[in-house]
Amino acid sequence: MIDAGATGVTFDLYTAGWIVADRGTFDAWIEEKFRQYLLVKYSPSELATRFGTQDPYSFDLSDWII
Repeated sequence: MIDAGATGVTFDLYTAGWIVADRGTFDAWIEEKFRQYLLVKYSPSELATRFGTQDPYSFDLSDWII
């Protein structure tokens, strides 16, 4: 194990602006896998409470994070 002493990740303003303008960094594959995870992990009522939707296929991870 190598410890380089990193304590976090920093984005410059250009990179951060690009990520937000591009609606995040999640592609269709990531979105689909996350929706499948939501189906297994949460009931419709839990989805409504935690994420504001009962249908994981209407949930957009990028919108929720940004």
